[in-house]
Amino acid sequence: MKNKYLVLIVAALFILGFTSEASAQTKKAQSYSSLIALKTAFVKSGGQCWEWSRNAQIFPEFINADCDQKTVLIYYLKKTNTMAEALRMAKTYRSLNFKINLLVGPNWIINSDQVVLVSKKLGGTLITR
Repeated sequence: MKNKYLVLIVAALFILGFTSEASAQTKKAQSYSSLIALKTAFVKSGGQCWEWSRNAQIFPEFINADCDQKTVLIYYLKKTNTMAEALRMAKTYRSLNFKINLLVGPNWIINSDQVVLVSKKLGGTLITR
């Protein structure tokens, strides 16, 4: 089953026009009960979060916070296809020529240059370019 999802993710990356530099890796990840629980897991996994600042803007489907200028944690309040959301983000970043560093879990996305490091313990689908 794991390989089936990885094949779908890689296929989606190529459909979106990512170059061969793009990569995706999947490892089982858990859901978290809150944004704070996600932050705690991120830090326990080796992530740095020194400038915690919750985004004041209210979205009906998610809440997010910044750990610094390079790290954003997104927690989904409702059942959401987080992979579709992450691929949408990656497509936008690619069009702006930004680096893509996303880690995608069942109800969360981490956008950070630290995702490779924390993915070893957090699991999830790693999308980088």
